[in-house]
Amino acid sequence: MNLILTYYPWITQHKTPQEIRSNIEIFAVALQTELQRPGTNPITIEVAPAMEVPDQIRSISSGESHIALMNPLGFVFARKDNPAVEASAVALRIIDGQVGNQYFAQIYTHIDNQIENVESLKGRSISYGSSQSTSNFIIPAFDLKDLKVHPFAAFKRIEFMGGHDIVAKAVYEKRIESGAGHDGVIIDLANQSGYEDAKSKLVRIHRSDPIPSDPIAVNIPDTDARKFIQEALVRISTIEPARPAIASFWGNAQGLQETNHEPYEYLLNAVSDLGLNQEDIFG
Repeated sequence: MNLILTYYPWITQHKTPQEIRSNIEIFAVALQTELQRPGTNPITIEVAPAMEVPDQIRSISSGESHIALMNPLGFVFARKDNPAVEASAVALRIIDGQVGNQYFAQIYTHIDNQIENVESLKGRSISYGSSQSTSNFIIPAFDLKDLKVHPFAAFKRIEFMGGHDIVAKAVYEKRIESGAGHDGVIIDLANQSGYEDAKSKLVRIHRSDPIPSDPIAVNIPDTDARKFIQEALVRISTIEPARPAIASFWGNAQGLQETNHEPYEYLLNAVSDLGLNQEDIFG
């Protein structure tokens, strides 16, 4: 059995494409080694070239690939296209000093803008990152709408800049007044040269409810094989070389935990509530 593994190019920030791929290949070899136990059918893992999220959705939902390192939004649309796609494992994150299987989105501003809350954003400017991102767009936009601030019409200017780090730099440099991103975006910026004071310059004005972290999705019809792979994923994530590789290519993730599709289902409701569909988001 040869299993194709896919990943999307912006799976983490501040890493070169070569670093990301190298560590994903280390992870894939570790998984392959774990799966090749005596008495089992030989299984190989082949890492496909980096795929943009729409291509990744098509690949795993069609069965061209079998294992996918996905973002939450990509996963729910892959499963919508084909219910055989299941979430097998979830990346564990460090949030507020605790390791868990959730993270959150935030909306933030520069302290000089004197924007104290979401209501004060009306008539100002905002940047989302990618329309394909859960915490860089969908959840912040959904929360704004829920808080009676229209995620599009309430602002004098809106930009989709393309990524968490790009948005954070734009807010820091006052090229735009507010930004959306994941929980660690300000900390990540503060670790970059020239932005060391970001934690004192950028302030959060809204935090979302918890979002399920990035999943590893599988499309493997055989139930026993699917369970075997799920257990192997969790086992290798606790030891070298897979553990540091996962941390490197997946935003300092601290390992993997078993999961399924249920925690992610509400994301489709958020998309629908915004009046969007798959084509709007992914083109």
